[in-house]
Amino acid sequence: MNIAAWMNDTLHNLWENCEVGKIKNIVEDIEGITNEQILSVLHGEQRFYDDDGGLSLEDSTPSENLSTKAIEDNFRDKYYDLISRVVSYSFGISKNYDFDDIEGFLYYWKLINNYNKKIEELDEDYKAFVELTGCNNIELEEVLKKVYNDLKAEEEADRWDIPVTSSLSYEQVNRDVLNLLASTKNYRALATVQMTGSNGMDLLVDYKLAQNNADEARGDKVFAEDILNCIWNSGWLSPNGEFYGCPDLAHVAFTEKLCKHLEIQGVDGNYDRALELKGWIKFSSGRWLYFKDDLVPTKRQLKVISTWLNERAKDTKVYLGEGFVSYDILESLINSAPE
Repeated sequence: MNIAAWMNDTLHNLWENCEVGKIKNIVEDIEGITNEQILSVLHGEQRFYDDDGGLSLEDSTPSENLSTKAIEDNFRDKYYDLISRVVSYSFGISKNYDFDDIEGFLYYWKLINNYNKKIEELDEDYKAFVELTGCNNIELEEVLKKVYNDLKAEEEADRWDIPVTSSLSYEQVNRDVLNLLASTKNYRALATVQMTGSNGMDLLVDYKLAQNNADEARGDKVFAEDILNCIWNSGWLSPNGEFYGCPDLAHVAFTEKLCKHLEIQGVDGNYDRALELKGWIKFSSGRWLYFKDDLVPTKRQLKVISTWLNERAKDTKVYLGEGFVSYDILESLINSAPE
């Protein structure tokens, strides 16, 4: 690909993705180009071509999806997505606090912090967009109202007089969990299962007792286990697919023990972060947690998760990264994943 074609493709991709700040940095190096010419390229009305003396412009065919209005709509959609995530995750942090789930609490705090930073980055790109186009039609208050109204509508649809279905299930085991919670009218626990994406097994006293007994039996030993033949509903999955399990809600102590066993130093005392930066995926109450901006799962990790989903969870979807994905999506991720 020549320089002109690369420039055209790169600018269009950044434009559609609302990364106007990066566009600004690129075109600053093009001597003599005006905002009007930049916009004509971004809209597809003109394009760069290689000239003997460098880059020149020629007429092209504009594209509707590259118009200023289309990109402004993209910004609005991105604001809606990010704000709705932060609001939803704030519900998750509240639920985990109510149920003394420090692991879930910390996880949702990380998500909220991560997406607040994304909102700040989007703000900077929107400022660059306004400066370039002169258009400033997005009212964040209107976006917030839409998020509020949509969440209220979902809440109304999810009232507990509608039959309860599980987000994740360990086949009959998890159905028993939900049936137990429903029969005892433990609606707060049911709401937690739905909100956090956990499988609910961490809410059963007998199950937690069995895990604690198994943890006491192994003492200070740290070793990998077969995820299909152990009691653990939480733990860590290494890049090469080895699983290290621990009791639900006991990640803090176990993670430090695991890092010391592996001779991995904590990051400012944060052992979770140390493992995340080395490509480990956190398994928490039936959820496989990681930040998509930080980590791309390996093929071995995804194969373990797929096997667990088919043979242990026996479900068609799994909580992976920051939300649920279907089995088909999981299989496509396996096919494209690095070794």
